[in-house]
Amino acid sequence: MEAQLQPLIKQITETGEWSLDRDMLKKIKSICKRGDANVETAFTIWFAQLKTEHAQIRYSCVQLAEELFQRSHRFRELLADEFPGFLSLTIGIQKRTLPPPPNVAAKLKQYALALVKAWHEKYAALYRPLGIGYDYLLHQGFLAQGTSSLASIHASHDNQAQMRAIYQRRMTQIKREMEEHFDLMKENLNSMEGVFDILVPRNEGDSIDFDALMKADYESSGTAADTGEKYREDILSHGLASNRYKIEIDLSENPLGDVHESEENKVLYEQLRESHRLLINKHLPMLNVWIKSLGRMDHPDRDKLLKQLLSLKTKITEDTLRKSDLLGIEQQQQQQDEDEDEDYLEELFEDVPLDGSSNQSSEAASDRRNGGLSTKLPPAQRIFPLAYEPGLEEDVTYNRAAVFPQLPSESERASNDQGQDDGSKGKGKARATATSREELLKKAPVVEVG
Repeated sequence: MEAQLQPLIKQITETGEWSLDRDMLKKIKSICKRGDANVETAFTIWFAQLKTEHAQIRYSCVQLAEELFQRSHRFRELLADEFPGFLSLTIGIQKRTLPPPPNVAAKLKQYALALVKAWHEKYAALYRPLGIGYDYLLHQGFLAQGTSSLASIHASHDNQAQMRAIYQRRMTQIKREMEEHFDLMKENLNSMEGVFDILVPRNEGDSIDFDALMKADYESSGTAADTGEKYREDILSHGLASNRYKIEIDLSENPLGDVHESEENKVLYEQLRESHRLLINKHLPMLNVWIKSLGRMDHPDRDKLLKQLLSLKTKITEDTLRKSDLLGIEQQQQQQDEDEDEDYLEELFEDVPLDGSSNQSSEAASDRRNGGLSTKLPPAQRIFPLAYEPGLEEDVTYNRAAVFPQLPSESERASNDQGQDDGSKGKGKARATATSREELLKKAPVVEVG
């Protein structure tokens, strides 16, 4: 049985996962059920694996011990006999340090303490070493009030298993998307690089290529001796060896100088704009999403994919976009995007034709009769949205006079003015005040009380 248990126990404790593989655990339990001899073999292999100098392996060994401890009396007896060694390897008693990584070692210690506490509550009366070990931990201050419970650790295992399933699904999705788009991204970059080489040729002889311009490396190719001699000749030919000349250095942001869009290279610029648009609007956002997702997950394939994606993003941001910016592609692209936004706004809003002047005057007169409210406005924009509903006049609870008090008609105002003219001159001031008040009432809105 050792030939079967050895690879199973070794494999189940070296997966690097926070929960044990259920299929391998089921096989180990099945073998141990066949007899105590198999349990003793499993314990020997397990205890040797527990001594491995890796906290993650020891954590998995503690998980396996919990499964076998609660199902086998013989395993409990064997562990009780080696209980001081178990505490030393999992908790770090007697000044023994736990192996790295430190974050996993801390979780290992919490898990072992919670497990010892649970075992003491259930089995201390049957296995005396458990009680002795528990009292030692309590006296040494290991079992403080903040010790995690076994239930919380199990809940953490379940949560980690769920997160691992989520990470696995997300990893599968990222790999599928990379198979579909990663080569297209590199093809688009190569296409842009080809256009860059046409606009700014690579270094051939005495010419300066795009990469040399970006690195401020203006020296042509050649041996170190030839380069030094040419440099000295260039200095002398330009009169720089004399202190009688005034030297001016142009530190222009754009080393390309006279490279700009024209009728001859218009097609190339259009191709660059199209590739740049695809890069900015689709490829780079997708790349950022992949990198962000991989940065959050814990998966064996993460580092390999993350390195691949970061390398591509560095090429995009530090090389391709820089070259596009020097050629003025980014600024023109932004202007084109703004034009598209304006086109979208024009499609979103429609022009509303205005009525004639006669219609406007009649509507204004109608508005005045209705207390300054327009019946043409949508209900939501009126002060009293329900005031002009057709069936509202028949509602016995509706008092229109209270909401919109009627103002005197033109004929009534004219007769009142005539009667006031026949009176004394002392009433002229009052009449003028009343007239101005009526004019103000025409303009004042009517607001319902309450």
